[in-house]
Amino acid sequence: MTNALIQYVASAIVGGLFAVWLQQSKNQGDTDKAHLNNEGVYAENTDKLFERLDKLTTERDDLKQQVMSLQQQVGEQSKTIDELNKQVGGLSQQIKRFMEENKS
Repeated sequence: MTNALIQYVASAIVGGLFAVWLQQSKNQGDTDKAHLNNEGVYAENTDKLFERLDKLTTERDDLKQQVMSLQQQVGEQSKTIDELNKQVGGLSQQIKRFMEENKS
């Protein structure tokens, strides 16, 4: 009877270990398949992503050039505004002197 009990327990342990090993093998296979599927998805979209990246880079470079051009224009206009302010100041002084001269 003890031999039979030992046989049953040993069979159960070996069977359990075999079942665990089979499940781990299956899970590893599923994981490998999932990685392959993910890589396939990425591979399908890589060209589109690079095209989009190129387009965005080109747009960014174009906008950078426009910003630089606008900054240059703002600088030139600021100089013009400063010159006009000096002229207005000079004209204001002339009007002030003229008004003072005509008061007397």
